[in-house]
Amino acid sequence: MDTNTEQIIALLIAIASALYAWWQRRQAAAATAEKEQAIAFFDPASPEVIPPASVPMRSYVMSDSVKQFVLQGHDAATRAMIEEQIIDAEEAGKIRYTITYPGGYYVVEWGQIAGGGRD
Repeated sequence: MDTNTEQIIALLIAIASALYAWWQRRQAAAATAEKEQAIAFFDPASPEVIPPASVPMRSYVMSDSVKQFVLQGHDAATRAMIEEQIIDAEEAGKIRYTITYPGGYYVVEWGQIAGGGRD
């Protein structure tokens, strides 16, 4: 091999190494940012944030058994109103919200009933 060919190969190897290092730094930065978002999402002291994609929905949406508890004893129209509020809150990624219905309310946190009352 002549000197020019060796220099071109060395240059290509250097460029490939630099691109790989850049890609690794970018991946590490993205992973760090996602980890920080997940920590902020679960930190009660932080303002409400939208859950990152890495956080499974089951950690903040209402289970079927809790939903049945909330809906029990209400007429069909009230159940529909309550279900709509639950769906809207969960689609928005809310972890704390209040469900209101004629004569009362439920406070929901992390998919669980945290409180409530009747008027």
